[in-house]
Amino acid sequence: MNILETANSLVGGERGEDYGHPLDDFTRTGKMWAAILGLSEVTPEQVGLCMSALKISRECNAHKMDNLVDGAGYLRTVEMVKKEKYRRHVVTTGRRRGDWKYPATEPAITGAITGATTGPAAPRGPVVLPG
Repeated sequence: MNILETANSLVGGERGEDYGHPLDDFTRTGKMWAAILGLSEVTPEQVGLCMSALKISRECNAHKMDNLVDGAGYLRTVEMVKKEKYRRHVVTTGRRRGDWKYPATEPAITGAITGATTGPAAPRGPVVLPG
């Protein structure tokens, strides 16, 4: 099995059973991080991206297969979060793809920390759900 297959089997199985859906787990984590960092919000997607960045940082220091598997797994959880947000939105509102966008209140963590107002670290506007 390659790292992507391993990560997918862990996220969709063993770890999913341990921690619940990433949307719920990362929402809780994001609230804690926001309080610690003094931010108004850290989204579940940002939690997954930051956790993947942590694994990349560790891999830059020294190779460990766990870093690669977990990094890929965290990116997979970002996809799962987006899909579950959309699914819950449709169940709640009945609105389908094409008439819904993510809220504009999803600031980039780096922009919030550095105070950036332009460039890639600046807070972003709405993100359109693909598809």
